Amino acid sequence: MANNNIDKMKSESFTVMHMDAVHQSNNVQLYDTAQLLSLCMGDKTFLKSMLDMFVNVCEEAILQMNDALKINSPERIKRISHKIKPSLYSLNVTSIYADVLVLESIEHTDVLTMDEKQRATRLMYTMKEVVDEIKNTLSE
Repeated sequence: MANNNIDKMKSESFTVMHMDAVHQSNNVQLYDTAQLLSLCMGDKTFLKSMLDMFVNVCEEAILQMNDALKINSPERIKRISHKIKPSLYSLNVTSIYADVLVLESIEHTDVLTMDEKQRATRLMYTMKEVVDEIKNTLSE
């Protein structure tokens, strides 16, 4: 269900930005399971469970963030960014660390700036890329 909504959002261009506004190199590693595998003490079944949970958290966050962008809500963007930060850190999704830190530190409550909208959009697209890659890996 969540994946269908995410695909629908892709066709709506995530409300604010188009995909070409997000620069991702194919040579950049999106995530790294080494830290998570260490926490799982090498238990691959537990790792799979943790990755499934990560996918669910990210898919829900993408939907919520898209809704927050539609209504231009800095407070919701801030809350969602703070909520997903530990998950992104656990998989070492370094390409969006700076965006998460900026978004979780929003102090105003009026409307999102263009920079904040771009960061939120980049965050959503990167999470979607990570989720897709994890799903592909888990299905192999």
